[in-house]
Amino acid sequence: YKTCVPESQGHSAQRLIASLRQPGTALLARSLHNSLQPPAERLNPDVVALLRLMSRQGGIAQQMTGSGSACFALCHSWRQARELADRLRASGVP
Repeated sequence: YKTCVPESQGHSAQRLIASLRQPGTALLARSLHNSLQPPAERLNPDVVALLRLMSRQGGIAQQMTGSGSACFALCHSWRQARELADRLRASGVP
């Protein structure tokens, strides 16, 4: 928390909600935000490595949850999510 510098202009959930109503996924991916993620990435290279690994698996977007207890990926379908989880497990991610 000490290294997090909040942005002067906060992010609104309205942008995320609007992106869910739009066709396609590009706006949705750009609507995700976590102010704690950049400091966590600087302090813990494992966060960066996991997000990169998830990104290479073809989901819509990847992000760290809250203060970093987990990371998640948005997928196009339940099937894609299962396949991504299987590939992550196969590469050693619990």
